[in-house]
Amino acid sequence: MTLKRPPRLATWLLKHLGCSPNNEAVIGDLHERYQLRPRAIWYCHQALGAIAKSFFSETWGHKLYAAYALVVGWATLISIWWICASAVGNPAVWTHHVCTFFWFVAGAGSGCAVGFFTKRPKRPMVLLYVASIQLFLILVHRRATESYIGWYWIDAAVLTFSIALGALPISSGAPRSLASEGESTC
Repeated sequence: MTLKRPPRLATWLLKHLGCSPNNEAVIGDLHERYQLRPRAIWYCHQALGAIAKSFFSETWGHKLYAAYALVVGWATLISIWWICASAVGNPAVWTHHVCTFFWFVAGAGSGCAVGFFTKRPKRPMVLLYVASIQLFLILVHRRATESYIGWYWIDAAVLTFSIALGALPISSGAPRSLASEGESTC
């Protein structure tokens, strides 16, 4: 019997964004069920549901850590942005490249701070911080003028990517062979 390969993107998302300490077991169970009834849409639905469920259960189960991660992230982002802006001076002379670079630096620094200063579980705390940034940009932040709307969303994407990039080395944990006994690397 040949094994059918489940959708790669859904498996990758579950592996990298799933926040459950039992992530590998969930992936294994989904793979087994997919072999019995190979429906790609079912597999994707189950993978996205597992990501959402693990994210909400981990953040809800660690409310104090979640609040702390948000405070650390936002305070670091605002502080780094303020330092960069003060160093350059007059914002009227900034080019879009300078602004995008500042967002990259501020995002990487704040992502690193969230990953470094929050206790376990790190991955859901970083995802919570990224989600708070996205909600702020979509619901609260004033929009750029019509001629600069493309740059606005480029800056938003750069900020999101840099937060994840800054937190990546810290939130991913040590390789399994080097991790302490009984310690989760999620």
